[in-house]
Amino acid sequence: MDWARKRQLFVIGIIAFVVLTLGGFFVFILTINPATCFDGEQNGAESGIDCGGGCELVCENEARPLTVSFAQYVLTDGRPDVIAHITNSNTHADAISAEYLVEVYTDEGDLFARHDGVIDVPNESTRAIFIPRIASIAPTVARAFVTITEQTFFRAKDGPSLSVESFTWEDVSTEPTLTVQIQGDLEESLRRIPFAATVFDIENTVLAVSQTVIDRIGIDESKEVIFTWNEGFRDNPTRVEFVFDTPRAYGDN
Repeated sequence: MDWARKRQLFVIGIIAFVVLTLGGFFVFILTINPATCFDGEQNGAESGIDCGGGCELVCENEARPLTVSFAQYVLTDGRPDVIAHITNSNTHADAISAEYLVEVYTDEGDLFARHDGVIDVPNESTRAIFIPRIASIAPTVARAFVTITEQTFFRAKDGPSLSVESFTWEDVSTEPTLTVQIQGDLEESLRRIPFAATVFDIENTVLAVSQTVIDRIGIDESKEVIFTWNEGFRDNPTRVEFVFDTPRAYGDN
């Protein structure tokens, strides 16, 4: 083998060594610093910064905002309450710790009550914001407005569900009693589940609202829940909407 050939092979060997060394270095860097959902960068399969792809956090442009189905001020046994239903129409995303603001105005337009809080709204569901005795004063007529001020979505997770099998009314004109039969479709027992009933008249105006807490319901158990009011309704109830606040768990991935 002549000198020129040896020199050529030597140069090729050096280049191959450098390429392999650099390749090994980058593989090492990627191995010890893999893309994560918490590094403040868009990397890996993410479709945004730390969102989308394999991350629990859903990117803002990949989820439809929550909607306020209705919000109403109502006197319940003389107590000034506010009831609102918040709906999540996304099939793939749960809203977790969404922040809301409730404002109530007199019929003359004066702000007299204000309340803020957080709410979880799983995918394809409705959750209730119920604020009993929102103020110490109780005007006969007032208007309530609910604004979702901040919302964050996570990949939808399966969760327990409850359903209403049947309900009956008694003494609607004097001391209304609403008896509800609920059914659990669960893989585990649940405790302390808020359960709200909103009563409407034929014009879809809220007549009354009440909320209780289901202390415990077991796997596939049927349970009776009773709502009562001390005063008769001003009109006949024509529809009742029931909302369960069943839980979701996050942060375990």
